[in-house]
Parts: sequence; C-alpha cells; structure tokens
Amino acid sequence: MKIFFTLLLFGLLVPPSSAENTVVTAVCDPWPVLLDPDSEKQGLIVEIAQAAYLSQGYDLKVNFVPWSRAMVMIEQKRAHLLLGAWYTEERNDYLLYSKPIFSSAIQFIKPKDSTFSYEGINSLQGKRVGTILSYQYDQAFLEEKSIERIAANSLLYNIHNLIAGRIDLTLDDHYVLEYMLERHIPNWQDKVSFVEQPLADKDIFLAANRTNPEHKAIIEAFNMGLAQLKTSGRYKEIVSSYNLDD
Repeated sequence: MKIFFTLLLFGLLVPPSSAENTVVTAVCDPWPVLLDPDSEKQGLIVEIAQAAYLSQGYDLKVNFVPWSRAMVMIEQKRAHLLLGAWYTEERNDYLLYSKPIFSSAIQFIKPKDSTFSYEGINSLQGKRVGTILSYQYDQAFLEEKSIERIAANSLLYNIHNLIAGRIDLTLDDHYVLEYMLERHIPNWQDKVSFVEQPLADKDIFLAANRTNPEHKAIIEAFNMGLAQLKTSGRYKEIVSSYNLDD
C-alpha cells in the first residue's frame, strides 16, 4: 500500500510527458545562427518556435533540407510548416504566414578598397553584383535593368569572385555573410567590408500550406505562443543568448 501511494504521489508531481503533445513537423534550409542543424538547440528560429509551440501543447520536430526541397515538401503537404520564410505576394497565395518571428537584413559586401555606399537602387547602376540562383531578393533590385546581376550557385563562390575582382558587390543575409566570412575566408577584414546601408530589412516568418486543413490552427497556436514568450520576457532572453538584437 505504501509503495502504491508513493507511486501515485510521484505521478502527480511529474509533469505530463511531451508524448501527450500534438506533434507539428517543419522543414527548413540551414541558415547560420538562425537555423543551424549543427548547434545544440538548432538555432534561434528553431528555439523560439519550439518554445512557442510547447507553451500551446505542441512538439515541433524540424527537418533540415535544401530550400528547393523544403518548398516541394510544403507544397505536397509532407510537413506542416516552413521555417525561415520571407514574405512574397506570390507565396502568400498558397502560404499562410505567422507573425514575424525575427528580422534580419539583406546586406552588400564590397572589396576592402571600394568607396561604394548604397544610396538606393540608382546607386547600383552599372555595378556587377553577384547573386545566387533562385533566391528571392528585393523586387526593385531584381527588376532594375541597369544592374548587371551575375548568378552563381553559392555565396562562397560569389565571395571568391568579389575578392578576385570579377564582381563589384555581392549580397546575402547579414548573419549568413558574417558566418561564411568567418568560417571560410582567413583575415577577411583585410579583403572585404560590409556596405553599411542594407538593400532591405526582412522579417522572418513561419508559414503553412493553405490547403492543409490544420494550417490556421497551427499558425494561430504559434502566434499565441510567441506573444506569451514576448510578454514573459523569455523571447528577449533567447535572442540575447545568441548575442543578437531584434
């Protein structure tokens, strides 16, 4: 009888298992600092999203895949959520976006001795700018005919082209640029520098396929959890732990 009572008391004190939570699946492309499969908590976006969903009774399971595959999986409803999405009108036709989870900036880098400063699209006239195939940049940048956009398969290739003088500028997310330079370009501060003014500030979202019957409930649960994290101060704690400012 004493053993039974002890077990009963233990059961009352232990919180319910996460196995009782509803599982939500997500896909994303690795994104240094923000979506990082090699870090313990898998990056800022994942940590915030998991905390927000857990507060609403959901367990978020994340699968890291190339961006093109992630988009196909969402379109085919093989996952509930796309993490780390930028908003576009085209995507809004078939994706329901969450409240912004974080924000970043699309920034240029230039050769160290360059005097270029970004002062709007017109300041890029005649510039050779390294881009990445299939990436979504600012629409005005994509439509400006006076810019010579030179597409490549990777940011690292563009950085090497920039250092070699084959292009005048390249651009990407600020955190991605910092990560790639620190990891792959020794003494990069002697070779390239950041252009102070960004091309655009970008909010980062979670998104769900509108044809998924659960899409509204899943997005609403995240929005409620995110609001709670911000009210409690937990959101700020998570961001500060990455030495980032939102």
